[in-house]
Amino acid sequence: MDPLDFIKARRGIRKYKPDPVPQEIIYKILEAGRLAPSARNNQPWKFIVIKNPKTKQELADASIYKFIADAPLIIAACALPKESLLGPVVDVFIALDHMSLVAANLGIANCWVGGVDQKAASRILKIPGDVKFVVLMTFGYAAEKAPPLKRKPLSEIFSDEFYSD
Repeated sequence: MDPLDFIKARRGIRKYKPDPVPQEIIYKILEAGRLAPSARNNQPWKFIVIKNPKTKQELADASIYKFIADAPLIIAACALPKESLLGPVVDVFIALDHMSLVAANLGIANCWVGGVDQKAASRILKIPGDVKFVVLMTFGYAAEKAPPLKRKPLSEIFSDEFYSD
């Protein structure tokens, strides 16, 4: 199997089956985030696991994306700016990417969700003022098949040695 196959197959899914994500899979997803690299291994992040329907609905109400209320699992990503060396969100996004790819490899669909009112999400999730809410990620078993994504050819996104158009 080509090691890129599950990366090529991963899509942002916005429709989920109601089946819960098993706890052992949730732990593997979180472990992928924990193992992600960060500047000086500071791990300047905190992840909030959300399964409660009321909390999910409140977050959906604070977002332009209402589908998040129907996701069996939401993970809210927070940055700990006092511990970050690269800026408050860079390391968090690296960890989330690891989580997303491991979830996909385990058959769990997911979607990055921006478009969330940061102040409202921080209030709903009781995030302290010195912690930065970054983004939500939804997880679950896909109830839809997303169409293939169009990607630029490799020749358009890199150059050798020096920048070139």
